[in-house]
Amino acid sequence: MSRSLTVSLVAAACLSLASLAAVAQNGAGYLADRVAQAHKNFIAADKDKDGYLTRDEAKAMPMVSRNFDAIDTQKTGKVSEQDIATFMKERAAQRPGMAPPPKP
Repeated sequence: MSRSLTVSLVAAACLSLASLAAVAQNGAGYLADRVAQAHKNFIAADKDKDGYLTRDEAKAMPMVSRNFDAIDTQKTGKVSEQDIATFMKERAAQRPGMAPPPKP
């Protein structure tokens, strides 16, 4: 193999690795942004300010409403912000390239 071809292949491999690292960082940043937005949405949706969302209050957060039964692991009929964060973290762990969200 010629020297220039070897150098080109090594350079291409390095660029590919750098690109994958950038994608992984963007995934973590994206997830952190989603967690921050979920916090704001939770505060707004918690109409009675008891720290929980009922199924009715969860309608203001479509992702929570759609997944209410999966998030409500204790089957209490209400979910906390921690319950939602745990659910989001578990879902993110199932997706390749996604880092877990920061702790609330």
